[in-house]
Amino acid sequence: MKKVRWNGSFYAIEMPSCHLVFRTAYEPVIIIYDYKFPDKASIDTSLIKNVSPILFLPVHKSLFSDRRVTFLSYLEFSADDMVLVPPQFWQDVVDQNNCKLLYADGSVKEVMPQECIGIEPIGAYDSDHVLSRIESFFKGEPNAYYELVKVKVPQQ
Repeated sequence: MKKVRWNGSFYAIEMPSCHLVFRTAYEPVIIIYDYKFPDKASIDTSLIKNVSPILFLPVHKSLFSDRRVTFLSYLEFSADDMVLVPPQFWQDVVDQNNCKLLYADGSVKEVMPQECIGIEPIGAYDSDHVLSRIESFFKGEPNAYYELVKVKVPQQ
């Protein structure tokens, strides 16, 4: 297993038609950017600061051993960068009104399920799930994996 340097490493991930760049935030969250490259040789991570993130995903460390993932460079992740990382949610499976938002700084806030809509759950995606999420994003389609784990809003 490759050693992962969290808090700022840039990686390329090979997609069927291009390469995308992602960056490690805090363990286990990565930030995937809306910036496509035809091949690894054309990637310039200095341009990423001008590109919007498309996904913030919690990932399993096995992603970094995938043959489609390549280390590019490292740039320390600042406190200002960390503020941009959205929280993740936790929801009780029995009492679905019991939800919490967990922030990058370690703080926790109790919330209603409606406040968790569109937020990633606590957990970790493997490499196939990450690629599936990216492909669904660019196709504008719902993702089967995300649909299974997204927040459940109880009927009133």
